[in-house]
Amino acid sequence: MNVESLSAGPGEALRPDVLAVELRIAVMRTSRRLRTEASGDIIPPGQYAVLAYLTDGPRTLRELAEREQVQAPSMTRIVNCLVEQGFAAREPHPEDGRQILVRLTPRVLPSSRRPATTAPPGWRSGWASSPRRTAGPWAGRPACCRR
Repeated sequence: MNVESLSAGPGEALRPDVLAVELRIAVMRTSRRLRTEASGDIIPPGQYAVLAYLTDGPRTLRELAEREQVQAPSMTRIVNCLVEQGFAAREPHPEDGRQILVRLTPRVLPSSRRPATTAPPGWRSGWASSPRRTAGPWAGRPACCRR
């Protein structure tokens, strides 16, 4: 089954079940393309999601873990990588001395506050024509970020 056969002709309304199939195919292709493009990036998707959440202000490790639906040790590992790379910093919680807050550093603030219409650095305009990367998905990443 191809997408072209699912599209309605001029003046025809698409059925919800057909739209659902087209949307699923589009999401799968986009997801695959993003994984391919991001395979050589310094920041894996999990770390990027944490950075994006921190743009609203400092958060505790527990808040970050709940938001990303991971266990606290996993979030600690993600935050350790971000701190090691200089993207995040830990600071004492002002009200609860048992907790720490994680905040963005000035190194990441300018790029994370970029308007949504601006393409991120390294974004490729010609995905289909770009050569595949041969260095492997973990090349250039700090040791703490390798699985």
